[in-house]
Amino acid sequence: MTPAVVHIASGREWRGGQRQVWLLASELARRGIDQVVITGKGSELAQRLETARVPVCPVSWQLSLDPRVLPAVTTKLRVHRSLLHAHDAHALVLAGIAARLTGSRLVATRRVVFPLKRSGFWRRADHIIAVSNAVRDVLIAAGVPRARITVISDAVHLSPDDSGLDVRKRLNLPPEAQLALNLGALTPEKAQSTLVHAAALLVRDLPSLYWVVVGKGPMRRTLEREIAGNGLE
Repeated sequence: MTPAVVHIASGREWRGGQRQVWLLASELARRGIDQVVITGKGSELAQRLETARVPVCPVSWQLSLDPRVLPAVTTKLRVHRSLLHAHDAHALVLAGIAARLTGSRLVATRRVVFPLKRSGFWRRADHIIAVSNAVRDVLIAAGVPRARITVISDAVHLSPDDSGLDVRKRLNLPPEAQLALNLGALTPEKAQSTLVHAAALLVRDLPSLYWVVVGKGPMRRTLEREIAGNGLE
């Protein structure tokens, strides 16, 4: 019998991590894997999973470590006796508690390179998926055995239906214009300022190269000032 998977994803926003949960669960559903995703009620992730016909258990998840999530997790584990997959740090704490209560095996995915503030549940997980070698190295430095870490890069959905908009046409650029695109949240750790500094250097040799930054976040005004300060509008 194919083992079931219970995913836990706390994301109340829609960013890369939530997209990866959606892509993974959608592909597992296509392969006929018995699964359920426990996530915040009314979230973008929950809505997209429902559209993709992936089983979803929406819960009230207002606090980072919301205790109301635990009953839903333990109930599903009693039904499935399955693999528990935590997709972020907040989900891991709740999943770790549920795993101890039910004796379920626990897998966690780590997507960021920030040093671990608390490594307990990461070290106690049966296995960890790191999205890059850099993430793996952070986990090892925190005391997670290398043998319990597997590096699996993030997925990209390449459906022909997702060809998207014509960026050159949308921005009134020549059809032959060279483009360098950056996609990501406008947050400090994404370091789009480094991209602006690179553009300031390359503009001398590649004056016809256009840079497009796609995203939103608290760094937008700062980046706009840096772009203007370098004469790169």
